[in-house]
Amino acid sequence: FCDLSTDGLERYMAPEDCASCNDISMNLVISVMIAVISFLPSFFTDILRMYSGYDVNCQKCFGTFFSLCSVGFILNVLFTYKFFCGDKFYQNRIMLDETGNALPPGTPPEQAEYVLDYDYKWGWGLLFLLVAACLKFFQVMCHFCIPTPSVTRDAKEQQIYEKVKDEDFP
Repeated sequence: FCDLSTDGLERYMAPEDCASCNDISMNLVISVMIAVISFLPSFFTDILRMYSGYDVNCQKCFGTFFSLCSVGFILNVLFTYKFFCGDKFYQNRIMLDETGNALPPGTPPEQAEYVLDYDYKWGWGLLFLLVAACLKFFQVMCHFCIPTPSVTRDAKEQQIYEKVKDEDFP
């Protein structure tokens, strides 16, 4: 955007704010990449928790931790974009003359040749990120609500389990 500041960018963003999105772009990219990478361990952990022999407390904690990491990084992307980049775009009406130049604020609409009404909204990508954060948060709540088998918490059951296991596989 900053390269276009003399070629009409002032129609979309104030020139003093033109670098605001560029300043946070590295943060956004790294946060999205970490959120995607942290999805994989939580996905495989959830698959392991479906089998009783692998549903242990460390899998539950591991899955919860990486799900919370995903949610945190996704929320970082959404809020950072909204407050440091998205809110810098004009959210109002801009009036242009017949050559396409912006008229000064306060010009009556009758004197404008073109009237542009900007209303920036989140696109599909940001909406999908929001849905993903909600689903991952639901996954964290499932980890909290679904207990591990009682053998993972009871020493007596663990001794019985180990005894039965040793008898089955000499």
